[in-house]
Amino acid sequence: MKFGASIQFFVRIILLLLASSAPPIAAETAHLSIDASKAGARIDRNLFGQFAENIGHGIYEGIWVGPDSSIPNTCGVRNDAVAALRELKVPNVRWPGGCFADQYHWRKGTGPRDKRPAMVNSAWGDVIAAERADGKLLLEITSLDAESPAASDTYPLDVSAAFSEDRKTLTFAVLNPSDAEQSIRIAINGAKLASAGKLWRMAPDSIDATVQVDKKPEVQVEDQTLGTLPEVLTVRPISVNIYSYPVQ
Repeated sequence: MKFGASIQFFVRIILLLLASSAPPIAAETAHLSIDASKAGARIDRNLFGQFAENIGHGIYEGIWVGPDSSIPNTCGVRNDAVAALRELKVPNVRWPGGCFADQYHWRKGTGPRDKRPAMVNSAWGDVIAAERADGKLLLEITSLDAESPAASDTYPLDVSAAFSEDRKTLTFAVLNPSDAEQSIRIAINGAKLASAGKLWRMAPDSIDATVQVDKKPEVQVEDQTLGTLPEVLTVRPISVNIYSYPVQ
């Protein structure tokens, strides 16, 4: 018997001896208690969304036929496909989704279509000539019900606001992901703001703007003093805007 095999043999014998000498474990009865009078945790239905993945012609020449197609569509997406998803009560659709999304970058869906880069879909072994659907299309078609972002009062803007801990300052942010200037009506209830505030803004000239070492930043933070908060704010394309006003 080889040395290694001998060690394994003796280890097995020791384990068997330990197991035989261990006291028996008494059988226990499990208990399950259900209180039907209490409401359980609410599971957000958006967790049960679906995804659309570039496999074969499922997306291109499938769901997406292009805005010039004779097939009825909205921004290139077949109307009957969206209607079918709504009928199924799908809360949202991630596009792109699945393995293809691991390699996808949202910038590949921006800019002129004829200048977008081709990419290899290594997950399924084909080549996507260029991302033909617009990145902003995701916001327009992937929200399929009234609870989704595309049906919000501020769409396509993303808006959030908060008081400081001492409630002496109101700060709110307005994000414009679209490539067009947008306006939003502001109403402040229950608080009176000072007649002067502050704005910090990032609004690059291009969605492809970057900040690189040893190069002039293409994205910068601008700050400026503002007067009385207007009833309607106009924000630049592709911009992040943070407003701050003292509360009187």
